[in-house]
Amino acid sequence: MALLLGRVDSKGRVLLPKEVRDRLDLGPGDALCMEISGTVVRCAKLTNPFDALAAHAEQEHRAGRTRNLRDIIRSDVLPNER
Repeated sequence: MALLLGRVDSKGRVLLPKEVRDRLDLGPGDALCMEISGTVVRCAKLTNPFDALAAHAEQEHRAGRTRNLRDIIRSDVLPNER
């Protein structure tokens, strides 16, 4: 693992090297979680679990493996009420 140098600017913002931003797929507005242990700071990109869920649902829809909610209710919840 290469040792990379970041900087703190006059406003206290940490400037991450491009290699770090690229490897973590960081862009403007992305959130980081930081953990402090002594003089070491570990950081990780925060991800919204709903983003992954939405991406999975979109893949399933495109593959034709989804059902309309109305159809599910008619067949599974209210099978005798048509």
